[in-house]
Amino acid sequence: MLKGVCLLGGMASVVSIVQPDLNAGDWLLTKEEIDASTGGFDRSSLGIAVSSTGNKVGVFVTGDEYFSSLYDDVENTENGDFVYMTGWMTRNDTILLPQTEESAATSSVGEVWSRAISRNVSSLSLIWRNMLPGYMERLNAFKDQIATAGADNNMGDRARVIIDGRSPLPTGSHHQKSILVRRKGETVGYVGGIDLAQQRWDTPAHCCAQSPPCAACEAFKRDPGYSEDTTGWQDVQVSVRGPVVLDVAGNFVSRWNDDETPSNVNPKESVPAKIAALSADDVAAAGIGTHTVQLLRTYICSYQKVCKHGCFSNNAPYGETSHRDGLIKAFSKAQNYIYIEDQYFVFEKDLHAVLLSAVKRGVHLVILTQDQKGTPGYETYQHGMIAPLREACEACVHAFIPSDGVYVHTKVTIVDDMYMTVGSNNINFRSMTYDTEISVASVDTDLVMSADKISVGRLALESRIKMWSAQTKVPVEELMTFTLEEAISLWYERAADGS
Repeated sequence: MLKGVCLLGGMASVVSIVQPDLNAGDWLLTKEEIDASTGGFDRSSLGIAVSSTGNKVGVFVTGDEYFSSLYDDVENTENGDFVYMTGWMTRNDTILLPQTEESAATSSVGEVWSRAISRNVSSLSLIWRNMLPGYMERLNAFKDQIATAGADNNMGDRARVIIDGRSPLPTGSHHQKSILVRRKGETVGYVGGIDLAQQRWDTPAHCCAQSPPCAACEAFKRDPGYSEDTTGWQDVQVSVRGPVVLDVAGNFVSRWNDDETPSNVNPKESVPAKIAALSADDVAAAGIGTHTVQLLRTYICSYQKVCKHGCFSNNAPYGETSHRDGLIKAFSKAQNYIYIEDQYFVFEKDLHAVLLSAVKRGVHLVILTQDQKGTPGYETYQHGMIAPLREACEACVHAFIPSDGVYVHTKVTIVDDMYMTVGSNNINFRSMTYDTEISVASVDTDLVMSADKISVGRLALESRIKMWSAQTKVPVEELMTFTLEEAISLWYERAADGS
């Protein structure tokens, strides 16, 4: 019996389809809207453009694809290249290739990064001062391994892990998950929800959740942080090539070069040596792909009572809410559907208001989220987000949670098979207002005909089908022939199997 999702609320219904807006620029924030989200601060001073065209975005719907791509990129670095990373958590013992005992033995993050450093590759990381039990110990192990590799190869400040504690709020965090790798003369970027941490590797089949488990379950269990409490990990990351990589780099460089002492864990740790911004020669030229991309961020306002220089005075002095504002604009344009795959999906008033408006006009809202039972307060907040939407249009709101123990950690939105965001931002108050977050919004100018006989963007369509295939267990090629109404009905069939 096929299982995987169970129903939080909603009902199968008739879906009316209209042609969505095909103009990429209409979906993204304008310069004026970006400036409004930053309190008037000009992000171009950081090297972050309003948006860029001709990029190539690759979508990894689980950790296996992402880790394999990242492993290949870092292994292909040479003398003078670099690996720059921001993260919420990083473990040096995270295995990138756990498929076999042999590959697992040589593919831990610490070993892969250390080998790169031995080739004179710069390794700079900004990782959140994570005070959850056991996390600081693991983070210090990564920091120490990079420091040892740097010392062995006379790297100086070019091999360094900064434990970043610059946050005005004690409950805030640096939640950005981005990596930049220069290899073979080109810098590529990664942005999404996947940290290099425990249990992030998994396949779309989620083999440990099957009965009996399939072969890849053994690879999942090779993770040093494996726990029987989780039978799988659902998450998404994207790779980016082209001009948008300069935007991802602008975010990293401005954080690294900030004048604020970066760590309040060890006050004696020095402010790192400043690094140079990337130039157009460091990335693939526009035209490598058909994707128009906009970098979206969240930063809290600078606050000098906590940070001497205001925490983010160099890169977001008045804060930034471009991710929230980007979602509000896209949700406002929705005509057919909004898909949200999110770890929390809890109440945030501005997003709730625009989603409420959408379902009232008949837009279908499909939600895959994590069960918040047992999380103090969050079950109430999740109910407060979903229940009023269902009351406004029960036939339009389709909310599901996994029934097989797979943990949903994803932070993805897709609208009308045209607009897609992938990043570190959850649908909750903190990700939209005060945690440091990063995401990319993409619109594909390569248009294709969907099963509903309308023109849509290839990237958003194929990404939605790939993600829904993982949940419904229908092959991608077959699911591509389903209309939106048929595909939503399929979710209910799977919910009935697993309810």
